Amino acid sequence: MTFIKIESWTVKEGTKQDHDRVIQKWFSLVRKNHLRFFSEWKSVRYYRFLDSEAKPTGRYLMYYEFFSREGYQTYKEKREKGEIPQEKLEELDLHQLFFIEKIAEKYLEPVEEKIWFDFSSKSKSID
Repeated sequence: MTFIKIESWTVKEGTKQDHDRVIQKWFSLVRKNHLRFFSEWKSVRYYRFLDSEAKPTGRYLMYYEFFSREGYQTYKEKREKGEIPQEKLEELDLHQLFFIEKIAEKYLEPVEEKIWFDFSSKSKSID
């Protein structure tokens, strides 16, 4: 069963261009090193929050999907042991562009997957 970690943050005023540039570099680093350092990750997705009129709020969200809860724990342990190149990640330190006090982390796991819908599937609906 997959395990999901969500981080959200608000970008400091005047740093939007730097933020966007660093996000691009961060995704490039992860993509190039996925199997070597991030093999527990099933996917990573990036979103921005909108208000009720679909205008950006300045808040963003990173959605980390791990293959399992155990995979998340393994990844955490690898980071704590220094097995992931922190110097590379620190070059791309996004936190300097955030309001640190507004960073939030949440953890999720799927429930009742058998009753979910996936409308992107090519299967035909049953009448």
